Amino acid sequence: MGNILKEELGKIESLLKGGASKIEPLLYEQSYEVEYLMSHGQDSPFFIALAFEKLLGTRCKACQHTYATPRPFCMNCGKACDWVELPAAGKIHSFTICHFGSEEFLKETPYMLVLVEFEGCNTLFLSRLRGVDQARAGLDLIGKRVGVKFNPALKDKLEFMRKRKIHYKRTKALSPEEKELIKRMEIRTSDIWFEPA
Repeated sequence: MGNILKEELGKIESLLKGGASKIEPLLYEQSYEVEYLMSHGQDSPFFIALAFEKLLGTRCKACQHTYATPRPFCMNCGKACDWVELPAAGKIHSFTICHFGSEEFLKETPYMLVLVEFEGCNTLFLSRLRGVDQARAGLDLIGKRVGVKFNPALKDKLEFMRKRKIHYKRTKALSPEEKELIKRMEIRTSDIWFEPA
């Protein structure tokens, strides 16, 4: 038995005797890939409207509580909400600079996130802010007007997604090229951002 194995066995035996031997976790790299059917479900109107350069929120039918981030039911009174178009501009409520991000935003780091206030809305909308020098960003940004910007490829993405036929029982795996195309053509929240108005 090699030295590494003897050391590991010693740690296990120590643990079994009630000892506090520190065992490092086993780490290894492994590719993990699974194809699945993804849906925007009840939020689909929000994503479809982006292709037409419209930002949608929801408003409670009963109490008129208005949500910048859409939801089907009111968190205030529990009644159903209707879709409403949000203004094209709002003001910065708060911001942060992100030095790490998910895969979607990793290439953009560092980037700014803002919470945007819209007139007539009771909640805020979270998105990225572009067009601002991050090194000079300070409290003077709070209250500044910003306008929503849309990815010009959104109409093409929507048309691609609507033309594409989805088969629940796929008989063959997608090719790497198909996977890349689908990934590029998904409509995502990263397809909108804000810039100073």
